[in-house]
Amino acid sequence: MSDLLWRMLEESDIDGKYYLEKLLGSGSYGGVFLANEFVGDHFIRQVAVKLITPDADQQKRTEQLQELIAAVNLQHPNLVRCFVPGQCTIRRSDFLYLVMELAEGTLQGHMDKTKTLPVAEVEEIVKAIASALVYLHGERNPIVHRDLKPGNILRVGNCWKLSDFGLLRAMNSQKSERTNNQNGTHGYSPPESYDRVVAVSWDIWSLGVMIAEMLTGQFPFTGKTNEQLMAQVMKEPPSIDWSKIPEPLAEIVKGCLEKDRNKRPTAAKVLDAVTTKISTASKIEPVVPTAAKVLDAVTRKISTARKIEPEVPPSILKGKTTATPWWSIFAKNVTPNIDVLREFTFKVVTVDGKGKINHRETKQASYFTEDLGTDITLEMVYIPKGSFNMGAPASEAESNDSQRPQHQVTIKPFLMGKYPITQAQWAAVAKLPKIKYDLKPDLSCCKGNNRPVEMVSWYHAVEFCARLSRKTGSSYRLPSEAEWEYACRAGTTTPFHFGETITTDLANYNGNYIYAAGPKGIDRYETTPVGSFGVANAFGLYDMHGNVWECCADPWHENYDGAPTDGSVWDETCNDNRYHDSMDLLVKSEGKDNRSRLLRGGSWYDSPQVCRSACRVGVAPDFAFFYIGFRVVCVAAWT
Repeated sequence: MSDLLWRMLEESDIDGKYYLEKLLGSGSYGGVFLANEFVGDHFIRQVAVKLITPDADQQKRTEQLQELIAAVNLQHPNLVRCFVPGQCTIRRSDFLYLVMELAEGTLQGHMDKTKTLPVAEVEEIVKAIASALVYLHGERNPIVHRDLKPGNILRVGNCWKLSDFGLLRAMNSQKSERTNNQNGTHGYSPPESYDRVVAVSWDIWSLGVMIAEMLTGQFPFTGKTNEQLMAQVMKEPPSIDWSKIPEPLAEIVKGCLEKDRNKRPTAAKVLDAVTTKISTASKIEPVVPTAAKVLDAVTRKISTARKIEPEVPPSILKGKTTATPWWSIFAKNVTPNIDVLREFTFKVVTVDGKGKINHRETKQASYFTEDLGTDITLEMVYIPKGSFNMGAPASEAESNDSQRPQHQVTIKPFLMGKYPITQAQWAAVAKLPKIKYDLKPDLSCCKGNNRPVEMVSWYHAVEFCARLSRKTGSSYRLPSEAEWEYACRAGTTTPFHFGETITTDLANYNGNYIYAAGPKGIDRYETTPVGSFGVANAFGLYDMHGNVWECCADPWHENYDGAPTDGSVWDETCNDNRYHDSMDLLVKSEGKDNRSRLLRGGSWYDSPQVCRSACRVGVAPDFAFFYIGFRVVCVAAWT
């Protein structure tokens, strides 16, 4: 259909729920409309709706619908989120449709304005696309996109996302398959496409073309006719001004444009190459005091710190001096700058295997309030000492070997944020003087002062802790992975501190999915204000399951073989195998510590199985997305 014919569908509706406001664009596989979603007379949100002309052949039409259904089940932060597939009739014509999140623009539109892009921006885009391809290619039946091009890369919030799933091809686990059609877009299609061969290497070739195009403003193959283009792609080297492509991008492009598809790098290798480059290029020289000054400051701080008895939440004495240099925050035994802990009351519930609440209880816990200025405070809850079995048993549904072997860990008392760090708290600390990294006061996608901050990388979370420590004179940091799981479980051994399952009445996650025999719920499509469900765990902590993933201090390990049993951060670079302040680690590594770091708790974007107490994932320390946040801990003074 032409643009004109697609425009004739403007102001139509799909079953009285999606009202097509205006055509955003069209191509050989359909038209995309800005649409308003309604439930009855209530406006819900604006979305994008893609209409697809169904194939005349019934079997092929069924295959088209199956591809749309498959797209809805794909979930990755760098894939445009697809909500609802379906069939409809508009003005006596039949269509398939796909409801998707609304983007702000395309990479093609961005390139049309600027012709070429800065290297740093290209690296950001390559990282996003490669991350999405790692996910698609890593499925049990690998998925090939087959139409990777700037028009299918969309900007949603602060993220670049891969879209247009009309050509998705799921492989049956083998390395390649044959197809009856070449498909794809000329100029981005690899040599094997002319032989009707489909493999994951198809997407890698297209990525190489895109990188060259973004940096040089030219296609690496410039045939004016299909025949000329095919001859160049099949036999000739790319025509590229290599002086415009710095390393490692030049090496990536050369690898991606290998004629022999078996010699091209995997998406994971591309991601690793560009991530390593970005991380090492962002080295920031630290302000490091002399060893003598550090030793003197730490010795004086430890010797003067007042201790507390860990059995009962006691008075915690002030440990702050006005003349303390900023680098003395690395002392381990700094007490919070308060006089006494106070009590608060909260509700705890548990559910049965089907998600029905079977027990309600009112509990009390101790806390103190840190003043961040301008009427913004941070509530820190006392977590008592104890021992627990860390990890998931083999019998726990959806668990895997990275969460095993289970092992007993003994935890010393500490204090932890009642909630994830909010956007208001983030903004207050982000305005404090910089230590190593710049912090943007307003960076979250889901806006709201009392919503958790997101779009935060591990490096930035550590910078936040360091600034907060310098302001307060107390030692704030990220929790160790063991501390986080201990605090989340709060004495429970079930998959969730709520019990054997979870519901969207108790936590914010993607309710289109269930865990065990639990019920389906709602998908809120965004974060919720912290504590809005009104129930905590037995320690008095809120939102430990869902809402945002929470950063931990530990580097990623494939499993728990050799894990420490004292609750410390598991980091082999620490000579005494004990916790070093996160900021201290960055100073020691001079910004070169690029090991993946732990995330815990799941998010609003995820299915419930990854919100379990034992679930763990690792991401690069500079990885920031709309589902990553954190909460802080503060260590009570002990030896």
